[in-house]
Amino acid sequence: MVLVSNAFAPVATEADFRSRYYFAGQQLLDETRREGCVLSPEMPAFVAAMNATGPWTSVPLICVKSRGHFRSGVDEWFAAEQVFELDTVGLISPVLERLPWKGLPRPVYPLDEDIEWAPASK
Repeated sequence: MVLVSNAFAPVATEADFRSRYYFAGQQLLDETRREGCVLSPEMPAFVAAMNATGPWTSVPLICVKSRGHFRSGVDEWFAAEQVFELDTVGLISPVLERLPWKGLPRPVYPLDEDIEWAPASK
């Protein structure tokens, strides 16, 4: 199951959600290959990456894409050791060192530790 939420999305009923965005098992895998897939772009990319590694078996998984506060929505159903935070393509990772910086003159603050920075004087 994939849940995507933001402050601008209207509230959906369970029936709305199930009819438009609920995929399970083979149906989820089929949706990742469909032209006009309604899933978050990470899902087709994940399935393609898994397929490239060879045969694999899917397991039940709930993905919540959120750069904001999501734990209050899941903590009553999942223990802390069942929640994994991942840096994915999207808004921006909070860990700047993990981004593939290209064409950026180095060293640069705040990415490089051994650099002194001061604001430009006017």
